[in-house]
Amino acid sequence: MLFLSKKMVRSILLAICCAVSITSASAQNVPGGLQALFQQAVDATESLPVTTIKNNPSGQVPQNYVSPKPTATPASAPGEFQQYVEMTVGEQLKRFGADLAKDADQTFSPPATAAIPGDYLIGPGDEVFVRTWGSLDADLRLTVDRAGQVAIPKVGTVTLTGVSHANLNKVLQAAIGKTYSGVNVSASMGQLRGIRVYVTGYAQSPGAYTVNNLSSLINVVMAAGGPSSAGSFRNIQLKRAGKVLSTFDLYDLLLKGDKSQDRPVTAEDVIHVGPAGAQVAISGSVNKPSIFEVKKGESLQDLMTYAGGFVSGAQTDTIKYMGLRTRQQGFQAIDAKSSAGKALDGGDIYLALSEVALQQPVDKQLRMVKVDGQVNKPGIYALKPSNTLQDAIKAAGGLSPSAYLFGARLGRVSVKAAQVKNLERFKREAKRDLSADSLRKQTNTEDVAIAASAQQRGAALIAVLDEIKADGRLALSIHPNSKELPPVLVESGDVLTIPTVPNSVAVLGSISGGQLMLAYDPDQSVSDYIGMAGGYGRGADTRSTYVMRANGQFIVASKGWLSSSVNVMPGDAIFVPEDLQKTTFTKELKDWTSIIYQLGLGAAAIKVLQ
Repeated sequence: MLFLSKKMVRSILLAICCAVSITSASAQNVPGGLQALFQQAVDATESLPVTTIKNNPSGQVPQNYVSPKPTATPASAPGEFQQYVEMTVGEQLKRFGADLAKDADQTFSPPATAAIPGDYLIGPGDEVFVRTWGSLDADLRLTVDRAGQVAIPKVGTVTLTGVSHANLNKVLQAAIGKTYSGVNVSASMGQLRGIRVYVTGYAQSPGAYTVNNLSSLINVVMAAGGPSSAGSFRNIQLKRAGKVLSTFDLYDLLLKGDKSQDRPVTAEDVIHVGPAGAQVAISGSVNKPSIFEVKKGESLQDLMTYAGGFVSGAQTDTIKYMGLRTRQQGFQAIDAKSSAGKALDGGDIYLALSEVALQQPVDKQLRMVKVDGQVNKPGIYALKPSNTLQDAIKAAGGLSPSAYLFGARLGRVSVKAAQVKNLERFKREAKRDLSADSLRKQTNTEDVAIAASAQQRGAALIAVLDEIKADGRLALSIHPNSKELPPVLVESGDVLTIPTVPNSVAVLGSISGGQLMLAYDPDQSVSDYIGMAGGYGRGADTRSTYVMRANGQFIVASKGWLSSSVNVMPGDAIFVPEDLQKTTFTKELKDWTSIIYQLGLGAAAIKVLQ
């Protein structure tokens, strides 16, 4: 068994007291009773601030000290809007100001050589240097005790709490002069006392911080790591005794160098970082592509000012814009000058274009391609003219595990334009032929009836054609088990969508049971699926059946009395057309295949013809 002497126990307790920085008392000043010493250690421990300084028994905080940010705090994760912007423009934009406090080794404190203002009020814990000469030569290093006093040998105690730095010399001169006549006194401040303040709200590392008495709101916010990804750079409040003393906008400091709303902190102050306000992104040919927090009433002109304006070589008369509510329409070009007063809405994304890139030959300009669906990083990407659809997939981080590459849908601007042109041409010819038929003289009653019926059917067909809208889909020639898309070069405006693996088959057109989605069964044929859907409708063209593959291609499943063995695949659409009676104006239109193939409408036609 190990026995400890009372002296050893006393030494251990004294070491504990020193370890928690309670006093600089030496062993000879320890009270005689161990209970008193232990109680003194407990009391001092309970009064310690949340953040303390190691090896500082006096409890003072060095003049250049602000308690550092916790090193274990992970980096702030990108916010939801930041992720949305990255998916949209294909570039990771940071929030403006996010790099302000990225260096965890900095303390963001006033420098040790910072001048102490004359109105600084001395309090317990402050250190005072006193030098006297004349009738008394002495160099004293004094610390203001909890009672607010300092003890001067042969002079006694002098109360300094509440004395301003400007009046320190005067007070000490008067006190020492009562004992020593003809003495000269020079006093200065040493290390200043630490104060505890609190950072709350949406800060990177909220909590209690011990800072020196010269620290300001900015020093404390930076020590806390600045606002988090959900915190506001433009709404930081300094609260004292429950009241808001100041509201600080970090943009004033970052953009204008204006610290006029910064305030010094005092003990028990609260710095509250509010939630982030509306955010707007600007990318492309500007000096500072970033995500900016905007206030109500701010305009596109303010955003351009925040972003530092256009870079040299930028297209300054036009800027692309996409609103959060209108994102389905993609980016729209707007006039940069006439839209300068346009109000900013949260979720807006602006894209500044490069004049240099626009002046390059078309075959050298970058292609803006949107990749969506089952890829790891959906978004809009700028690709080289030599890039293919597979390169677009790689730019988007590759396919997700549930991707169905065979069903890839490519929407292309040039294809849509061709579809519109073909459709308009066909409708003009149909209307012209229908008009010519109506002027043809009929010789008997039977011919009149036939002509009237043909006119009816022709008008119905034109009405159907009027409903068809071009979708711009380009059918891709791809094998169902292929791991890559065909080597098709990308074009600006392409929208590549990768669906999930389907588990159903659609039966459309003239079907007794109506339009149905049936569960995919690899053992079922085209006829089986038509049967499960209720069979052919009354007006069905039973001699012609088509299958639209998930990749957009059409296959003739039956033609006349001939049938082809078409294996049904997941995501297929089986189409049974109406029986189209031929008229004069459709002499070149053999059947529904002509509408699908000659017009190049594909699924767009099926949506209406079903």
